[in-house]
Parts: sequence; C-alpha cells; structure tokens
Amino acid sequence: MAFSLQILFIVSALIFSLINPATSDSPFIHSRAAYYPDSDEKGSDKGRCGYGSFGATINNGYVADASDLYRDGVGCGACYQVRCTNSKDCSNEGVNIVITDQGSSDRTDFIMSKKAFRKMAQSPYSETSLLSQGIVDIEYRRVSCNYPKNNITIKIDESSDYPYYLAFVIWYQQGQKDITAVQLCETKNFVCKLLDRSYGSVFTTTSPPIGSLSLRMLFSGEDGDEKWVAPFNIIPDKWKKGDIYDTGLQMTLSSNLGQHITPILMTKDQKILQLEDVDTAHLEQQLTMDIDGVGCGACYQVRCTNSQDCSDEGVNIVITDHGSSDRTDFIMSKKAFQKMAQSTYSESSLLSQGIVDIEYRRVSCNYPKNNITIKIDESSDYPYYLAFVIWYQQGQKDITAVQLCETKNFVCKLLDRSYGSVFTTTSPPSGSLSLRMLFSGEDGDEKWVVPVNIIPDNWRKGDIYDTGVQVTE
Repeated sequence: MAFSLQILFIVSALIFSLINPATSDSPFIHSRAAYYPDSDEKGSDKGRCGYGSFGATINNGYVADASDLYRDGVGCGACYQVRCTNSKDCSNEGVNIVITDQGSSDRTDFIMSKKAFRKMAQSPYSETSLLSQGIVDIEYRRVSCNYPKNNITIKIDESSDYPYYLAFVIWYQQGQKDITAVQLCETKNFVCKLLDRSYGSVFTTTSPPIGSLSLRMLFSGEDGDEKWVAPFNIIPDKWKKGDIYDTGLQMTLSSNLGQHITPILMTKDQKILQLEDVDTAHLEQQLTMDIDGVGCGACYQVRCTNSQDCSDEGVNIVITDHGSSDRTDFIMSKKAFQKMAQSTYSESSLLSQGIVDIEYRRVSCNYPKNNITIKIDESSDYPYYLAFVIWYQQGQKDITAVQLCETKNFVCKLLDRSYGSVFTTTSPPSGSLSLRMLFSGEDGDEKWVVPVNIIPDNWRKGDIYDTGVQVTE
C-alpha cells in the first residue's frame, strides 16, 4: 500500500519539501566548457557515475562530465544551468545539464554532450560557431533537476551477488542537495548498516542485512544543513541484479490526497447512543470507540438504518474517547448523531430515540490542510521525561508502535503507549529527535514510516510539531 506526503503536486508519489525549486537565485560562476564527440542526440553510456545506458538518455541527453564538481562521486546527478558568455552566439537561458561522468580538458569545469553544447546557442548559425570554437567561456550555477514523472529510483548493479554482495546506483534525484551517505536497514528491527560509495552514485556492501530492506539517505546542502530521509518503499528480500525499485519518494514536489473506502459492514444488533453536545473546536464530529487506544483517531462512516429518518450518507466521525452503553459500538456527540438524519424533523425523532440501529465502515480521515502532528504533553519534563500525542492521521491504517530516534546516528528507542494516542518515555535520547511510526492494516500489512521533520533538541511541554508527512491509506 502506498503512503503519500501532503504538500502540493504529484499523484501516487511520496514527496516532501526539502530542496529548493528548479529555478535558482544563486550567483553565476565563471568558467570554461568543452564538448565530447559522438554525442549529437545523447550522452555517453559509460562513465564514473555508474549510470550506464541510463546516463546517455537522462535529461534527454543534456548531460556533461565534470572535473572538480564531480567531488569524488557526490556531484553525480547534480544539475547546473550553463550558458556561454559571448553575446553574439549565446542565449540568455543556456542549458540545464546533469552530471553523469568525470572529466576535464583545458581549464574546463564541464565537458558537455554535443547536444547540450549546441543548446547554449541562440540560433542554428551560432551552433556552428560554438562547435568550431571547441572550448568557450561560460557561467554556471546549481539548479534543481526536474523529473516530474519519476521518484528517486535505485537499480541493482550487475555486479551484485545475492545474498552475499549488494551494489546499486541511484537515479532521478531532484533538488539541490547531495546524497552524501546511504544506510541499508532491516525493515523488521531497523538495524542499519552504512554503505560504501564505490564510485559515483554506486553504493555497495558485503554481507547485506537479510530480509526485506529499507534505505536511509543523508541529504546535505552547501549551507551545512543535513537531513536523514527514509523512503517508504522497500527492497524485497529476493532482490536480484538488474532489478529496478521505485523508492516512492521524490524531492520538492507533492501529491494530491485521496481516500479509499471499503464495503459497508451490515450490522443487526449494533446500536448507537447519543450524548449531549460536546466541545468540537478541533474536530467537526466526535465519538467514542477505542481498542486499547490504537483506535484513537480512526474514522468511520456511520448511518442509521431507519429509512424514514436516516440519510444514505450518514456521518463521518472520528474516535476521540473510550466508552460504551447498551450494546453500542459508538457514543456520538449530539452534533454527529443529528447529522445522520435526513431532515430537521428527523433529527428530533432520532434524538428522542436515544439509541438507534446503525451500520458502519472504516473510512479514511481527511485533513487536507494538515500533516500528522504531535503535541508535547504538559506532563513532559525536559530532558528527563517526554510524552506526546499524535494528531491528524489520515488513512485507514493504525499507528501501532512509535520509536524515538537520535537523528545523528539513528539509534532508536521504542516508546510506551501510555493511553490513547499518547506515547511516553523516560530518559529520551539526547539532541534533535526523529520519529518512526509503524502503520498496520487490518490485512496484516505493516510499514515503518519516518517523517521528514524532526523534534528539536530543546523541545518543551506544549510545543506542537508538524511531522511533514501525511498518509492516505
């Protein structure tokens, strides 16, 4: 099942806002560029980034070798806007290129594909002029790559030997940060192993962890900002050389949220009891139904079954408390109870009955303007005791476990569910902290999710933190 981050644009992708947009306000740097032969339509299918044939066609062949910007392979996949400086021949826009190899010529920063080199010209005549010069003065700046139809992807290298040796290359990274480290983790217990950067974008390990595997990637910016990111999709336990896996994650873009609905569950004896009106400042409707606290925050479509009084749509409610009455599954707020009626007159009829027959089904909650959020509980005592509650969870899975992790080395500690949606720990890890949440479905499917945003090292009671992640299933 796919999870989605709530930000802005792409469907069916896990996406978060971590990196600058495709345009850039950074200043241009002056340098020189050349081009390599036999590259009229595409780049080279060989190179020190490890891309193979992918490197020849990425970015429609607008690619380049880099000298110092190769940076021992860290620069592979980085994008730059490059424009030549001769106003007679050169356009103002220049060309956006992707680094796919290492190479240098006479004081050049780039050796470009012929296709990319020509793109800097302002006319077909100027293309001929630029090519005749061979090496030209340029200016360049780092920009975000743009792969609107792709998530970050890994390809298992042909040198891999299951289960003894694993090597893979990373494709389609947007943004202006670099992947400076990668860890491979067992999905069950999240024991992680730091991988070697063999060369370019190729990461390797002997004796890889067993079972299905997840990744952690360290994104580093020129400003010193660093953030560990854990994609949601996993590498299956039967990985093979040549396999290609979509991480389910991309940078700078986002997704539209949707929801899934299951068939109505018909019930004969389940009834519902109405309560007097309650405070609904934070949730539009409230009800009481709980499974040792795991059910807190779950949403249900509930409708009464008397066709004379009840609408077909019923009401979508959120579980906020634990309680029961005479063979009821729900004790609803008065506002929610009335919402099941098909008219104002029917509202009075339902209220007068007090308890009514219903049918219900689990549905996805919907908070289009909110990510999953945590609030530090007032019982917390920094730095000795931490308690927080989880708000605004969409989807139809339950958060069945939460771990608190040091962001620097990702040493994690399993938290206690004190009650409801409140998770606690004594002696919490020091420094800035990240979360791991286990989402579990009724079908037995489970997935650990690591939010993008962190809890700062100076957290305080009453603080509210946006995790930067939202789910839809």
